[in-house]
Amino acid sequence: MYRCAKCGAIKTEIGPTGLQCDHCGGKIFYKVRPNIKKSLKAR
Repeated sequence: MYRCAKCGAIKTEIGPTGLQCDHCGGKIFYKVRPNIKKSLKAR
């Protein structure tokens, strides 16, 4: 999932021409990442 930098709309698919916002036409996107804490075991 990608969030538009201009209007904040969420886009889930990448088209054949790349990413472009359907609402405002913006081309700058941020990858939406969940706020999950990851823990790793040391060996």
